[in-house]
Amino acid sequence: MENEIKLTFLAGVQVDNEIFFSAWNRNGLFKYNPMTEQCKFLKFFADEENIGLHSQAILYKDTIWFIPRASERITIVELSNMNFTYLELPECGHRSEGHIPHIRMEGYIKKNEKYLWLIPYAYKLFLKIDMDKREIIKVEEWCQEGYAISIGVWVQNKLCVYVNSCNELRILDVVSDRQSIKKIGEKGVSYMGIQKIGKWILIFPKWLKDGILSLNTNTDEMRITKLECSEQCYYEYQVLTKEEDIFLIPYMGNKQVRIGVEEGSCFIKEIKKLEIENNIYCAKKIIYDNEIWFLPLVENNPIICYEKQEDTIQYRDIKIYKKNYSEDIIQSVRKYGIEYSPLACSQVIKEYTQFLNAFLQFLKKESRNNRIATSVNIGENIYKLLE
Repeated sequence: MENEIKLTFLAGVQVDNEIFFSAWNRNGLFKYNPMTEQCKFLKFFADEENIGLHSQAILYKDTIWFIPRASERITIVELSNMNFTYLELPECGHRSEGHIPHIRMEGYIKKNEKYLWLIPYAYKLFLKIDMDKREIIKVEEWCQEGYAISIGVWVQNKLCVYVNSCNELRILDVVSDRQSIKKIGEKGVSYMGIQKIGKWILIFPKWLKDGILSLNTNTDEMRITKLECSEQCYYEYQVLTKEEDIFLIPYMGNKQVRIGVEEGSCFIKEIKKLEIENNIYCAKKIIYDNEIWFLPLVENNPIICYEKQEDTIQYRDIKIYKKNYSEDIIQSVRKYGIEYSPLACSQVIKEYTQFLNAFLQFLKKESRNNRIATSVNIGENIYKLLE
């Protein structure tokens, strides 16, 4: 509808009964209540003019850590007061010019631990971060050229990471801080997902016909299972059903796939068409209660919600009324002050006359009441932007 804005996101996390997310197609922090279907804008991300800023959100104590994709820093949001603090990324290994992949790095934490491990995807560096001190305490370069394209899974106290750039499985013991490396996989095959089932680690290729790797964690036995499947590709979308089948939603394609696993060997159990109009472009998944949400990159596709216990799929859209969006932005400026540059709201100003009129009226009112600090010059900057 014309009076609604449809929102997409990749970086989101559940806090109580709500999802806090960094919108993919807007610069802003939002929260969404799946039970009431109410969405609210909270705050702009400061000094950012890009969209698609973040690719992952991690809840730690009373903070949310937004892992960057187009930004150059981790943004840490204090849930108690919505204050933002930042942790800058190391300069080495920044994304290349032009095309920006939708995932730059993946974050992994263990319950009740204070360390965050960031493994490189469209990036070169492996980082270990002390989340209490908010500082990087370890940096390793995992590839010399291109991107590392790494995927990881926890196996007890070990983080097992497959690194595509060098066909290596790196096993990081987070207790002893030791690391071992196994050479596995085939050159030229892109492995995009990893899952542990019993004593096996399964590593999934972008194209199932290239073969699923199965590694026995007890004996180091390795198997490759090549599956004949329709021409659709996958990223990290595998999820276990309650029967411990592998359930896959494609990155590009329109069919869900269920794979059975017996003693490390894989076979296709079901292929079923999704109820979507176009080929889906999913890049991330998040967990909400008992559901796994597969998140689309494009606005015209819904979120695909897989309910594990019921073994069913539902579809969800997140929308906010333009009027509410405008009012939320005004309230955000009034509540938190004008701590960001006009670049942050330039997209909103250019797209929505309704918001522009409301914002200009707010500026005039606040100026008359001397509530806007002259040192900020926000009104002058906004007018320059509009000229």
